[in-house]
Amino acid sequence: MSNLYTILGVEPGADAPTIKKAFHKLSLTRHPDKAGNSAAAHRRYVAIVEAYEVLSDAAQRRTYDDDEDNAAEDARPGPRPSRPFAEFGGYRAFAAEFLRQRTQPRRAAASGPELPVDLLRACLARQMDEIADDVEALRRGIDRALRRVAAGVEPECMSASCRRRYQEVIDRVWERVDGLASESGDLRFSLERTADSAESPAYLYFGLGYSVDRLAAGVERAWQAVEEIKYYSREMLDAAPEMMAPLVGKVCATVNSWRR
Repeated sequence: MSNLYTILGVEPGADAPTIKKAFHKLSLTRHPDKAGNSAAAHRRYVAIVEAYEVLSDAAQRRTYDDDEDNAAEDARPGPRPSRPFAEFGGYRAFAAEFLRQRTQPRRAAASGPELPVDLLRACLARQMDEIADDVEALRRGIDRALRRVAAGVEPECMSASCRRRYQEVIDRVWERVDGLASESGDLRFSLERTADSAESPAYLYFGLGYSVDRLAAGVERAWQAVEEIKYYSREMLDAAPEMMAPLVGKVCATVNSWRR
């Protein structure tokens, strides 16, 4: 099934006037009388009409969004990423063993095998894949909150200033998650370059591992913040008008206390 928002050419968080405007614009160009009286033209226009019928009705739109969200949740990775270096008992245990082996090579050789670089590389690569999946899941969570509020909160229940404030704070959340994605991409590039380098590979992985560990901690904090934002956004759906401003305030407070 095609995405109804894509059919109308609007964002999932679009408000009712934007959806109505998009439908009228498409009707002027995609109506069979305008686009050629063919079977294909009729099918395209029927899809446009059906998409508008669902998205213009608040109850149907909420049901559609819930179905889409549930499908996305089924494919969602674990709620929070596991920290790297689990094979070594955590990053600090790995760091201590790494430094012991590097500063006391003879004693290290007597006590056991050297830490395998291939295992370390595989550990970091897996962690980077998990972080990338989790960042995408965070994006879906933010998008879900925005769509729920746009579709489920009537205009008369939420003032224009309150809605604008909510949108602004959600934009800040997008920026922070995009920052995590950018940092993840940079670290993945560094990992690939490190894999091709013959210059002290163990030391290079050691420094890179520290950065990956910090990024994983940042993603954990992002999960906590986004879950709170989703909770307060759900509360807005059934809240009285006088409760909208306090709920938006709680979303703002969550974002302000979100430590990168």
